[in-house]
Amino acid sequence: MYNLCIFDLDGTLLDTSEGIIHCYNHIADAFSRARLPKAQFRKAIGGPLLQNFMDYYKMSHDEAAEAASVYRELYAREGVYMAEHYGGMKELLYRLADSGRKTAVATLKRQDLAVKILTEFGLAGAFGVIYGMDENDMLTKSSLICRCVDYFSVRAEEAVLIGDSMNDAVGAQNAGVAFIGVTYGLGFAAGDGNEISAAGGAVARSVGELCGLLFT
Repeated sequence: MYNLCIFDLDGTLLDTSEGIIHCYNHIADAFSRARLPKAQFRKAIGGPLLQNFMDYYKMSHDEAAEAASVYRELYAREGVYMAEHYGGMKELLYRLADSGRKTAVATLKRQDLAVKILTEFGLAGAFGVIYGMDENDMLTKSSLICRCVDYFSVRAEEAVLIGDSMNDAVGAQNAGVAFIGVTYGLGFAAGDGNEISAAGGAVARSVGELCGLLFT
């Protein structure tokens, strides 16, 4: 049983896909780029925004930084409110709190936006700390995970990251914490269990299965 449960946000705590896709499409139109096909978002969502714009839209660093600023302004105004709950997640979070477990969020979404969306959907109070991307887009998933571990003064082997993408799996591995990959979210597809296992993680196909893994 892990003493510290660290959660990714997009595709793990909330289904944020509609708002994210809405904002990416706005950027594509505003910066005269082709819109990404829907399947491409499985790789893009949850990754570092600045790098995604350089990789997927072939932007320079400066153009990507400008696009990230426009994206985040739109996301704060509109995208935040397009999210949906995953059934049973709120109950799981408060069950963890009631059991005395420490809980945290490590997300590549900018920190103020992470706090805003988790507050809007009634989840912020379930976490001891919420860490997100800094203003300069310099942090990595592993550095955010390490901040959570350090905040609670636990050993890395006492912690687990729950996430929905290979970016999460790699971040957990680099930070030295365990990993649970969820396939109900945005990154891993339902058939990606072997990929998660190969990365050293356990697989949860639903919030119910995740609950079972965290309370065994």
